[in-house]
Amino acid sequence: MKHESKPKFNPTPEMVNATKAVLAAKALVLTLRPIVEGYEKAILAKHQFTNKAEVATLTKIGREAKERVILDPKESYQMSEEDFNFYWNECKAERERKGLWVEQDDFCPLLVAEDLERKAKNTLLEAMRPISKIDPDNLWDMDNRKKLIELSITLMVSYCREKNIDLAEGVIR
Repeated sequence: MKHESKPKFNPTPEMVNATKAVLAAKALVLTLRPIVEGYEKAILAKHQFTNKAEVATLTKIGREAKERVILDPKESYQMSEEDFNFYWNECKAERERKGLWVEQDDFCPLLVAEDLERKAKNTLLEAMRPISKIDPDNLWDMDNRKKLIELSITLMVSYCREKNIDLAEGVIR
């Protein structure tokens, strides 16, 4: 009985670099999330902005809505424009106090980091395409996309560990 040998896995430098980029972006998101969400929530709690703009819009179209205080930054879109502008200016001032740098003044450091992570994951999926045989542009199911990303990272981290490749080299200064 003849044993078939497994195909040899030889990742490209692009695969290694894409893995480094995903891990660095994940670390950045994990670092920034508690800082940014912390000051956003503190500002919301301090100023007690309400969803009155959302209530007014819903009332106009005949839907019932109750005014309430917004405590979740993801619901800040429900504020009046005036309240949101005040909130956003407070966020920018707090960002500066925390020493968080962004390329443009109206950028949120957490959203920038999340975008960087999304782009790094897309690059990883594209780099791993010769191995996975999956076109990332045709991967519409988000659960399967997430699984493929995690499998790719696990495979690459295992390979890099086995070959003593430093995944922080060239990423962390």
